[in-house]
Amino acid sequence: ACAAGLAGPEDGGYLCPLVCLDLSGNCLGVGSGPSIAQLLRKCPKLRELKVHNCGLTDDGVAQLAPAMSTHASLKLLDVSCNAAGATAACALADALGSNTCLTSLNLGDNRDMTANDVNVLAAAVSGNKGSALSHIDLTNASLQGDHCAAMLTAMSNCSWRRVCLLGTGLGNEGCMCLLACLRSGGFAVIEELSISGCGVEWTGGLEPLFEWLMTDEGPQLRILECGANPACQHDAVADKVLRLRVL
Repeated sequence: ACAAGLAGPEDGGYLCPLVCLDLSGNCLGVGSGPSIAQLLRKCPKLRELKVHNCGLTDDGVAQLAPAMSTHASLKLLDVSCNAAGATAACALADALGSNTCLTSLNLGDNRDMTANDVNVLAAAVSGNKGSALSHIDLTNASLQGDHCAAMLTAMSNCSWRRVCLLGTGLGNEGCMCLLACLRSGGFAVIEELSISGCGVEWTGGLEPLFEWLMTDEGPQLRILECGANPACQHDAVADKVLRLRVL
């Protein structure tokens, strides 16, 4: 009712002057996707839309995506802490394949989002030469498993500046896939990376990543978050961090 009320009648000519709308924490519910899409169409100047923790289903998130594809002002979309999964990922990918305005997408705490779903999204973004998307938050998505390497490869071809993979269960295998992408020139402009709480160990995980970051071959990370990993208990971490600071 909240989203529908703001959007007004579907056939009405009223255009809302809002530039930022935060509906977070409102239980918009199962059928709210079309109303949010209508809201986007009625708010051509909207730059930020936040529907964090609004009870949106996978279909609900998918239903709002088409209105985003040609929106000329929307810079930030936050659909975190809902139930977005494969259906939403496909719909968002279709929209991101043509959108040239969005810079930040928050999909955090959509725990049904898998590596294969993110692979679909990343492929759409990398294939859109006009894409402005530079920030993606995938906190607590289920990214471990067979599709992790393909997902990271697809992501590495995008122009991300900030990537949050906190709590995604990458583990050592995912960390090494990430390192392989970095070594091959992927994630070329990345400035901020979070792999905190991903189950990464020191040997065969964080150590080779740190060793590579101490060279001048890769992107110049400004922020690396890697706390709450088993690797952080290793005695060598402090020394490596100090050497990174000196460099």
